[in-house]
Amino acid sequence: MLFLDLKLRFVIIWIMNDDKIKVLHIADNKEEGGRSSYTVDLIKALNPGLNENYLITSETSQIGNLAEIRRVNHKNSKKLTSNKVLKYAAEVGAQILHFHDNDSFDLIPSARISRRHSFRIVVDLHKYDWQKRRFPFQNKLKCGDMLIASTNREKNFAYDIPFPIDKVSVINKPVNALRFNQTISPRPILSAFNIPPEIMLLGTVARLDETMNYRLWTDTIELIVKNYGDIEFLIVGEGKQRAAFESSLKNRGLYKKTLFTGFRDDIPQVLAAMDIYFHPTFEDKVPYSVLEAMAVGKPVVSPNLSSIREMFVNERNGLFYDVESPESAFKLISHFKENPSEQAEVVRNNVEDTANKFGIKYAAKLVLDLYQRLMNQ
Repeated sequence: MLFLDLKLRFVIIWIMNDDKIKVLHIADNKEEGGRSSYTVDLIKALNPGLNENYLITSETSQIGNLAEIRRVNHKNSKKLTSNKVLKYAAEVGAQILHFHDNDSFDLIPSARISRRHSFRIVVDLHKYDWQKRRFPFQNKLKCGDMLIASTNREKNFAYDIPFPIDKVSVINKPVNALRFNQTISPRPILSAFNIPPEIMLLGTVARLDETMNYRLWTDTIELIVKNYGDIEFLIVGEGKQRAAFESSLKNRGLYKKTLFTGFRDDIPQVLAAMDIYFHPTFEDKVPYSVLEAMAVGKPVVSPNLSSIREMFVNERNGLFYDVESPESAFKLISHFKENPSEQAEVVRNNVEDTANKFGIKYAAKLVLDLYQRLMNQ
């Protein structure tokens, strides 16, 4: 495994053997919100008995417990160029280079990738720009042998690259049940913010930017406060729309019912404290926080968008509201509050479905199948 700090972010290069296939993983390992990197969890699940681990770092790694790591001192990790990455791949005999995000794929100049090479390239699609209708470093994606999308909607964006649609596989981002599960106690968060146990907590974890529909949030909060005195609101995250959101709540006298926590590094505990997870967004993509909320055992009220429809079934895993209708959102939140038995059933479904459809082991199996297909081509 090669661990390096490039362009002020952490990147992992991890070599793994899986029987006859040797794969070199390049991934962003940036910690965020106590999540750790789902990519690291996935790589561990791909091959629990890693035979070869190489670590090149200028300082102590914080990744976790990795057995049999061979350390190679490197005084200045920022000098680890794309040439050295390709040279390293050749030295270990990598058959597949798997870039787990577009940013790490930028390590390699397209001119070098486009030359004849002995390895296959797999890239996870990431950060689609809705306004420009393109992915970061889109021209380089054409050099890949296989792309991985997290949803069928994202897969269709491959037409914009352009890239053969039959070489794009859909593999949902996994959730690590060891970090996000129903056994996490809500008490630390409730105690820290002095939230009485009889209060129902409606919350969200999100970037408070232009993708967040804070006006709908505000209108929905107003409808709830008018009808219920025992519901409060937890907003977790930061962004340039936070000030406007807070101002709109203050102008309507709703701010005292709402708690803004800013960025948190204990997302599993924060989600455990919520009774209902509310997802107000304009952005039609898979929100990782929704999957995490489902894994922790929370019913979800979400906009009726195509990417989210790929994650769960309406009424089984949560309820869909009309994107521009606070009345619709309020009606569904009220429905959950007034029907606790139905809410409990949704909780059971969410825990079961995230384990089966979005679990680490299931995703690892799909990735291994993809590697095998790629090698057999």
